[in-house]
Amino acid sequence: LGIPCKPCSCPGINGNDFSSGCAYDKLIGKQICFCKPGYTGERCEECESFYYGDPLQTNGSCIKCECNNNIDYDCLENCDKKTGECKNCLYNTEGWNCDKCKLGYFGNALLHKCERNLFYV
Repeated sequence: LGIPCKPCSCPGINGNDFSSGCAYDKLIGKQICFCKPGYTGERCEECESFYYGDPLQTNGSCIKCECNNNIDYDCLENCDKKTGECKNCLYNTEGWNCDKCKLGYFGNALLHKCERNLFYV
């Protein structure tokens, strides 16, 4: 196209590259990034839903939230994008990773088996 080749900048900040490649789209006149899983944005500079972190920081990255399948994956606000804290735990679970039974319940939160403790007041 007569345009000099240059490295992908996805995001290209602090040496971070979270793409599997890029291409120049001559119709829109700019680079298109092909983001790796967990990354999104025009330059792969944001974490996807259910991932957290800051890919723009030096050595930054996006890490998958660990909510032990105790959240509703249809709701995009169930994992804090900065901290990874799980929100709106299901199946009577609670905790940073939805890995404990709620107060007044007992069982195994990791198996979705938190039952009401009938003797708890």
